[in-house]
Amino acid sequence: MHFIPGRWGTDELFKLKDRHLTEYCLGPTHEELVTSLVAQFERLSYKRFPLMLYQITRKFRDEMQPKFGLLRGREFEMKVEGATGNIGGKMSHEYHLPASIGEDSLFICDNTTEMGCYGLGVSRILQAGVEVLHDGESIRWPRLIAPYQVAILPQKSQDSGPFLKLSDELYDRLCSLPSLRHDVVIDDRVDRTIGWRKNQLNRQGFPYIIVVGKKCQEDPAQYELIDTYSER
Repeated sequence: MHFIPGRWGTDELFKLKDRHLTEYCLGPTHEELVTSLVAQFERLSYKRFPLMLYQITRKFRDEMQPKFGLLRGREFEMKVEGATGNIGGKMSHEYHLPASIGEDSLFICDNTTEMGCYGLGVSRILQAGVEVLHDGESIRWPRLIAPYQVAILPQKSQDSGPFLKLSDELYDRLCSLPSLRHDVVIDDRVDRTIGWRKNQLNRQGFPYIIVVGKKCQEDPAQYELIDTYSER
């Protein structure tokens, strides 16, 4: 696949040569591949529109100043409008998330333009979420991208077996809910106190913590639900 004229000489391309001295590059973006794919359809009826194509893959760019962890790395996951720079075309729109470590100056305009292609740096969104939404000591993930929604904490005791059993049962009930399937974990480090584990899970950004304590053995059973984001 050939780049449009002028693209091969850009500094942000990761280039390499094989044993035959043939030049290659690691994909910085994949619009050429997508447009080439569509061009293979000689007769594309208007009835097929709108035609939406998705590319979810890794990008590689030789960033001049890689820093801030995943925010500006040389490799990132993108779900395909970003800065035109050396990789883009003549025009693009850029989506910004205001952050104290940002380097751009923004001028807000109410007039918007709808583009035909956009890209989301998935791995960069994770880092940006941490940078913008943390409270200084703890991560505060947007709930939609939190790695897990619920952490279950069984009580520490000389005999933790009953609390672990109750935790397993609660886990199964919660995972039976479509909205929580694969979104629940059990912190079974019962050699540690509830307070220590709550602090660790809070720092890691679990939105909800459920404590399985002695009251869970009562009738009716009572569980302590903690909303870490609102501290209730």
